[in-house]
Amino acid sequence: MTTAKVDTATGTLTDTQVRQLLSEATRIALLGVSPRPDDPSYHVASYLQSQGYHLAPVTAGDDAILGFPTYRSLGDVPGPVDALAVFLNSDAPPASLPEDVRRLGVQAVWTEPGCSQAAEDACQQAGVPVLWRRCIMQDHQRLLSDRDQ
Repeated sequence: MTTAKVDTATGTLTDTQVRQLLSEATRIALLGVSPRPDDPSYHVASYLQSQGYHLAPVTAGDDAILGFPTYRSLGDVPGPVDALAVFLNSDAPPASLPEDVRRLGVQAVWTEPGCSQAAEDACQQAGVPVLWRRCIMQDHQRLLSDRDQ
C-alpha cells in the first residue's frame, strides 16, 4: 500500500502523486456503484477490473458485481483498501463514512461527478486527500495510459 502525501500548496494530490497511488494500488472500494451495466458507475468498475484492480463494491441489493462480492456498507468491507470512488448522490451519506475511510487505510477518495455535496463533505472529514468531482477511471486513463507500453 502506498502512502499519499498531500500537496501543501493545493491541499490535494499532484498528478505525480495520483499516478503513483494508482500504480501501486491493488484494491479499490466503490461506494454506491450500480449493478446495472448501463450505469456509468458500472462502466467505471468494469474498467478498473480490466486494469487488474481487486474491487470492493458497496451497494444494496446484489450479491456480486463483476464477480466481486458486494458489501452492504463501507463498514462491512474488510481492509485494507487503497482508494475509494464515491458515487453517492444522496444528501444523507452514511454517518460512519469518515471513520470507515480511516479504518480501511484509504489513501485517497475520488468523489465522482454527480456525487452529492453532503457525500463530498463527509469524505473531506476523513482527513485523506479528496479528488473533487473527478473520475478515477478518467484519471487512470489520463495518467497511466502508457503503463503497459
